[in-house]
Amino acid sequence: MAKLLIVDDDPGFLEYVRLASQRLGLEMQGFTRPEDFLSFVDGGVADIAIIDGLLPKMDGMKLLSQLKGHPNRPRRIIFLSHFFKDLKSHQQIQQLGADVILHKPITFDRLCSELENLVRK
Repeated sequence: MAKLLIVDDDPGFLEYVRLASQRLGLEMQGFTRPEDFLSFVDGGVADIAIIDGLLPKMDGMKLLSQLKGHPNRPRRIIFLSHFFKDLKSHQQIQQLGADVILHKPITFDRLCSELENLVRK
């Protein structure tokens, strides 16, 4: 069973992702604080991570930069954003290691499709 980590400060979105992970048979662990996410990553390995662009105390790009080169970095990363929509931001996010960039709001079917594609890679 593939392991999915998500860090997003919106509990409603965490539940949304939990439903998608259940549909796909993924084991999910959710975090609302980036420091808790990083602590978890320090102790284990995950297949996929979903990182929100706007988080308390640390934005998603900074979190991505801390994961780059980390020995337990998740194999695949989805970056979520409301605001990082310009080409330069997309290039920076990809250089930091994001495999997929999704813009909120995202439909349930699209979320499931992207997760399924990453599980297969």
